[in-house]
Amino acid sequence: MITITRVVLHPKYRSIGLGAKLVKETLPMAGTPYVETIAVMAKYNPFFEKAGMQRIAETRGDQTIQQAITRLEEIGFKAYVLTSRETNLNYLKNLKPKELLKIKETLLNVSQGYYKRLKASGKAYVQKEEYRNFISDASVETLSKVISRLAVLAQTKVYLLWKNPRIILSTDLGSIRTNVIA
Repeated sequence: MITITRVVLHPKYRSIGLGAKLVKETLPMAGTPYVETIAVMAKYNPFFEKAGMQRIAETRGDQTIQQAITRLEEIGFKAYVLTSRETNLNYLKNLKPKELLKIKETLLNVSQGYYKRLKASGKAYVQKEEYRNFISDASVETLSKVISRLAVLAQTKVYLLWKNPRIILSTDLGSIRTNVIA
């Protein structure tokens, strides 16, 4: 299986079907039975589906991520600009210490599985105490980055799959054979 991680087009060439055409013509060249992608933009722009990929599922961050976004909105953040570090920083700079504490408490309530991504330390695993200290000691600059990462985790992601019609997988006594149709 091959994964498409990004399709990037110059703005001048967007909205003319070029992205779908590129993907559609490239898929058969992959030479694998399946090609997959996970994309946020697929929710808004169905060019992967126009290229022949099938929408399998949509997923959002878990409940603790969604709750954190809701709490940040209650504090005064606008959900639609949470990915902007600069906007977050400007807002954070104008908060009182008590309000900053509410934000830190909000960030401490996300599921432990997200600590690594929110801290962005590059470590394979971030322990609860390490994350707690990281958030407790975080400057407004660091908090703006963490909030931006949280917003990305909250975005709806679409999983799409393409099955190569020229490759047939068959099982024979527990082994998998690939037959290519010419």
